[in-house]
Amino acid sequence: MILILLGAPGAGKGTQAERLVTEYGLVQLSTGEMLRSEVKSGSELGQKAKEIMESGQLVPDDLIIKMISVRISQESDAEGIILDGFPRTTEQAKALDNMLKEKDLRINHVIQLEVNEEEIVERLSGRFSCTDCGMGYHEKFAAPVNKGICDKCKSTNFTRRSDDSPKTLR
Repeated sequence: MILILLGAPGAGKGTQAERLVTEYGLVQLSTGEMLRSEVKSGSELGQKAKEIMESGQLVPDDLIIKMISVRISQESDAEGIILDGFPRTTEQAKALDNMLKEKDLRINHVIQLEVNEEEIVERLSGRFSCTDCGMGYHEKFAAPVNKGICDKCKSTNFTRRSDDSPKTLR
């Protein structure tokens, strides 16, 4: 089964994907996390992506599709796969559809999450993550159990995305 979760940043795609992973044993594929993982691993794909991102450009669709294709092949035994926030454009959707056809797979469900702007601003302006393991938190809704210590890896290093400020979001 292939499930796609769509919605604006802060709509809850990652949160809902985590619940589906826990409840149904699905595998979550987030292109952002996959890119960070590839870059960190130093793979050929990761090196290409790093160069592109460091130059301030978006990673081309063909590299993203290639990365997703590899991961889908690796997860062939999974109950299902959740694509978290992908595709974002018509071109990406067409490329994804073609890649899935080559693997004799199809998209089974697409869920669009709708959230009002004020809620999105509140969600995004309060979120932060562990620099070491990527665990996501929110000041109000999901803070670490022990303030300043990551629940998952016990790190004390946290970061906020620069574009998650209320001023930037409006």
